[in-house]
Amino acid sequence: MLSIANCQIELKDTRAARRTLEDLAKAYPQSEAAQAGRERLSRLR
Repeated sequence: MLSIANCQIELKDTRAARRTLEDLAKAYPQSEAAQAGRERLSRLR
């Protein structure tokens, strides 16, 4: 999911990337990917 969000960011689809990163954090809250996703999400806002 983190890779998908990164691709969405590259495609300038930040709305979809935000949604993907939020879904990642909800589905796998304790994972390293979720932590990286939360950091990425904070930079998108």
